[in-house]
Amino acid sequence: MTVSVALATYNGERFLREQLESLARQTKLPDELVVCDDGSKDHTLEIVAEFAKDSPFPVNIHRNERNLGHADNFLQTASLCKGELIAFCDQDDVWQESKLERCCASFDDPDVQMVVHAAQVVQENLEATGKFYPQISEYRSIDPLRFDPWHVYPGFAMVFRSHLMALADYKLRPQPVIPGEPGFMPHDRWVYLLAGVSGKIVLLPETLAIYRRHESNATLMPRQGLAKLAGAVSYSEAKLELFYQIANQFSHLLEQALPRLDGVVKPRIERGARFYRAMADHLAQRIAFYRAGSRLQKAAKLTRLIKQGAYRNRQRGGFGARSLVKDCVVLITGNRSV
Repeated sequence: MTVSVALATYNGERFLREQLESLARQTKLPDELVVCDDGSKDHTLEIVAEFAKDSPFPVNIHRNERNLGHADNFLQTASLCKGELIAFCDQDDVWQESKLERCCASFDDPDVQMVVHAAQVVQENLEATGKFYPQISEYRSIDPLRFDPWHVYPGFAMVFRSHLMALADYKLRPQPVIPGEPGFMPHDRWVYLLAGVSGKIVLLPETLAIYRRHESNATLMPRQGLAKLAGAVSYSEAKLELFYQIANQFSHLLEQALPRLDGVVKPRIERGARFYRAMADHLAQRIAFYRAGSRLQKAAKLTRLIKQGAYRNRQRGGFGARSLVKDCVVLITGNRSV
């Protein structure tokens, strides 16, 4: 299968050469490298142009007329790719030589829409920190609509089928998952959602990239340990409202895509639209539960949510058992801050 590498750049001269060299060392070379530069003021474009002269694969370079921002620049780059598969590429990482070969092998199964691999976290000088992101402990194949829609894997660890980019207009995607974050949903979460309704997502425990952390990273590492747990169970009406908007908008986008689709993907997108429509309804009801004035009203709304299966496993679109425990405590104590 043909594979394109989508490299979004912005003032990346410091580490870019190492990443480009790692692309040239791939045991399965990409069929093309597509670069979109977001208005770099350093020597980024010169470095890419120099690499392109002797590159073992075609390099297509585009300079944006205006700054699009990290996520939109990645999605624009992906939209220009011609390969059957697309691999997002950060400008400051280093790929292991077998990355593309190992990821592409999983697409022999036509049902697989995305492959995500593990990565080693390193410091600026490539010294390992001992951390892995994402942490994938074993091989897994996740069936359609059996994934946690609020989880996300990083784009640099993804390879996905290019047809996902044609399912819906990325410029119409929902707002971000993090309250207060500017712009729209990150590029990796958007493609992850599309892959999760379209087919299987494969998780590879192999460490196929070196993820460099430094002061100029465009994204932050996810919270770990107790901080992550606290964020998961703490009440935030703003977060519930945001999740509702995302689920509602995504269900509408999937519905709008249906007339253009056929084959096996159409019924899956239809099920995906129903999945997110039901999720939006449950989120609206949970918001109403928190806003209800009396304990009796709260009890009635919580009972309805339980009967509807709203607290089923998160991998099936529910809130999960932990959220049920939390909401029961809120009902009994009236304390939203648990």
